[in-house]
Amino acid sequence: MDIVAYSMLPMDQQQGHLHTLQEAVRNTPEFVRAQSEDRLIRLPTGDGMALVFFGDPVAPVRCALELSRTLREHPETRLRMGIHTGPVYRVADINANRNVAGGGINLAQRVMDCGDAGHILLSKNVAEVLVQVTAWKSSVKDLGEAEVKHGVRVRLFSLYTADAGNPNLPQKLHKATVRKAAKWSATGIAVFALVLVSLIVWYFLSGRGKVITGVNQRRSVAVLGFRNLTGKPDEAWLSTALSEMLTTELGAGEQLRTVPGENVARMKTDLELPDADSLGEATLSKVYKNLGSDLVVLGSYLDVGGQLRLDLRVQDAAAGETLATVSETGSESELLDIVNRAGASLRKKCGVTEITASLSEAVKSAQPKTAESARWYAEGLAKLRTWDGQAARELLEKAVAADPNYAPAHSALAAAWSRLGYDTKSQEEAKKAYDLSVDLPREQRLNIEGRYYVATRQADKAIDIYHTLFSFFPDNVEYGLSLAAAQRAGGKTKDALVSLESLRSLPSPSKDDPRIDLEQALSLESLGDLSSAVAASEAAAQMARRQGSRLIAAQARIEECFELSGLGKFPPAKAACEEAEGIYSGTTDLSGFSKALMNTGNLLADKGEFEKARNKYERAILGYRKIGNKSDLAWALNNLGTVLTEQRNYESARKLHEEALPLFQETGQKRGEAATLNNMANVLEAEGELEQASKAYSRAAAIQRGLGDKRRIGLVLGNLARLSYLQGRLRESREEAQEAASIHQQIGSKSLYANALTQLASLDAAEANLAQASKTLLEAQAVYTTLADKWSLAECQVQRARIFIEEGNLVEAEELSRKAVDEFRSDKGSEREASAHLALAEVFVAQARLSAAEQELKQAISLANNTVNREMRFDRAITAARVDAASGDSSKALRGLELIWPETVRYGYVSYQFDVRLVRGEIEIKSGETAIGRAHLAALEKDAAAKGFLLIAHKAAAAAKGSA
Repeated sequence: MDIVAYSMLPMDQQQGHLHTLQEAVRNTPEFVRAQSEDRLIRLPTGDGMALVFFGDPVAPVRCALELSRTLREHPETRLRMGIHTGPVYRVADINANRNVAGGGINLAQRVMDCGDAGHILLSKNVAEVLVQVTAWKSSVKDLGEAEVKHGVRVRLFSLYTADAGNPNLPQKLHKATVRKAAKWSATGIAVFALVLVSLIVWYFLSGRGKVITGVNQRRSVAVLGFRNLTGKPDEAWLSTALSEMLTTELGAGEQLRTVPGENVARMKTDLELPDADSLGEATLSKVYKNLGSDLVVLGSYLDVGGQLRLDLRVQDAAAGETLATVSETGSESELLDIVNRAGASLRKKCGVTEITASLSEAVKSAQPKTAESARWYAEGLAKLRTWDGQAARELLEKAVAADPNYAPAHSALAAAWSRLGYDTKSQEEAKKAYDLSVDLPREQRLNIEGRYYVATRQADKAIDIYHTLFSFFPDNVEYGLSLAAAQRAGGKTKDALVSLESLRSLPSPSKDDPRIDLEQALSLESLGDLSSAVAASEAAAQMARRQGSRLIAAQARIEECFELSGLGKFPPAKAACEEAEGIYSGTTDLSGFSKALMNTGNLLADKGEFEKARNKYERAILGYRKIGNKSDLAWALNNLGTVLTEQRNYESARKLHEEALPLFQETGQKRGEAATLNNMANVLEAEGELEQASKAYSRAAAIQRGLGDKRRIGLVLGNLARLSYLQGRLRESREEAQEAASIHQQIGSKSLYANALTQLASLDAAEANLAQASKTLLEAQAVYTTLADKWSLAECQVQRARIFIEEGNLVEAEELSRKAVDEFRSDKGSEREASAHLALAEVFVAQARLSAAEQELKQAISLANNTVNREMRFDRAITAARVDAASGDSSKALRGLELIWPETVRYGYVSYQFDVRLVRGEIEIKSGETAIGRAHLAALEKDAAAKGFLLIAHKAAAAAKGSA
């Protein structure tokens, strides 16, 4: 970039313009980002500067647009810019400062020289990258060719938007256009005719007498591995090493589409295929169906006396025949040269042209530098592809120690850390891989960059990278799937569905990849369309079965299990989960098997089958311990803890959560940490440790706020609201419940919204606003009815029945209580049914139907006789005291209250303390201890009113007044 007519400005103005430019550049976000990541060299040029970005061809474009927008506020600084992407050499100048040289920087200057003030001009290399992306295409205008220094002609493009760049034709090109106009008008018709005739001749002579639609489908090749003929197990690593190196060699020049090693490893597991030096026609057919690869490369290697012999075969997977053989020999220390020679021979056999010298250098930079690093890298990849993350991490750490500058090893190590659940460590290694990938071939470099953005959850940047890759290579299903996944992660799910549709337009076998349907299921699931997601998952599973892709079929069935459970279809959901378990149990994929067990456990737990769920979780825990996945282990421990909490085994549940929490903290899993804190709080609450539970809930809420997870923020706030109520903090409870209700209503979480309404109704009732409480409960009841949530609806009915008791509407109270009893009894909701029986007992006490009240009390005691639920025991004791007092046994009634009173005080159950004090005062007055009872009730009225419990205060005042 330079300032137009800079030399004609007075010296003081020159300095002012340069200062303005430098400040604008320093504050450009893209400049700051590239500099912080050490991907930038800046060079002063007197009247401007050059910025050299490494790694991202679009970074200078974004920087130029940002700079152009900034300088529109300084029209006196007339800047022009030129952008080119091409090779440069890093050098040190005479002052030992970092500098660059080479044709890339020179051509960028030639492009800039063609512009006027405000122009952002692009070379053809840059424009070809931008026009592949829809978002950029409309901003790039082809200006044609221009002659620059030394008679060289360059193709120029102008970049401009509504707020950046210059839409006018540069003067240099305008003059050239005028000079050529007459010449073109005289020859245009002749040229057009010549081109037309040439096209017609080519059309018929080439045999292309038909319309060809779709993308250019390159031949695909998969390197399947090599048979170890050495008889030495410690030489087995060569199979993976040779496969990776040859895949890189075959992919050079981008004329062949190579199948990733991960896909090959999955196929070999699916088909139980060992390394072989050739395959028969039937096996090749299975490989073709599974991988969709036109060609396969395999063979054997033998090490005799330090000499390595490599024999390769190229086979046509669809036709089932051998096309060519290649043999190379050399010492093991010459492994890279052997692979280089073999790769050149293979490319020739596959019918592709030789690669350029510069590309050959890039390919070499994509290979390990030493035999030691190659070995550790290969062995690490092999473990990673057999789902042994712990062993893979250890081996890949050795690989990066042996060759710290080898980008692919850092990228693989990032994947290993991710497999073990360490997000932060995975991001660190992905960043190192990204920084070191500058000299790799374009496709491999962009791949590593995309993985970095995925690991660091920079969805928009990941979308840009995979959009670029998919535009360059529209025949590559991997890039289309990666783009769709990035779009889904970035909240652009509808764009993801469009990307998946473009994959379906590819020719077979690419369009038949079951992962397309699987990714579509995930996208539809994220949109909440579970019915359509089920259909997509089922289609993925069916296609995978036809192709022999067992592992993809298992993944599809797991997703289908989740989706069906979301639709309330328990039996088919369970069948899907169990089928996934069965598939994984027949493979070495212990990670997938453990995941299937977890999903089945979740399904069973949601259905209340806690003992069966416990068995699934315990088996998953064993699997995760074995493979060393601490993050998933923590989730399994956490889920088992919630099941034990439901089974009232609080001590064991607390120990599991205490084991899970540091694992989540170690692996940097904030969401898991928050979930465990919430579950620990549930246990503490059940054990009566309300203050500790409140602190745990508050810590969970703080983490969820940091994550921006609204649903879970609302969930934790609901728990806090309930505890605040029990502890007598009504103001805090209302604030928490109202925020929870607002969040759930905003995000459309109907069940949790209704749950927050029931909490608000409890607060309304406590504050003596019974009409509002009843209205709020009716709203909650309507939501539960819509959701067909019978248990929650019945609990709502019990709550309304208690309000009717307070209002004296005993007929309605009895009817609702009986409905709740019937519902809970049908589903064996023991403690819930007990609560409904207690409500009925309260109704019968109010009606003086003492025999019926005693019968309901016995039912409640029978159902919850061994309960460790403290609130249930309090409710039971208070109702029993009312029944005993009504039956004339005041002493028994007071003894029952005395048994629970110490617990209400010790654990801080202020709301229950008020209930006990009210019943005790009423009993004392009824038993003749009027003065004592009135004194107790007067004190209660004062204390309850001070805390906002106006209903209790009013009842205490009424009871005391009634005794006067």
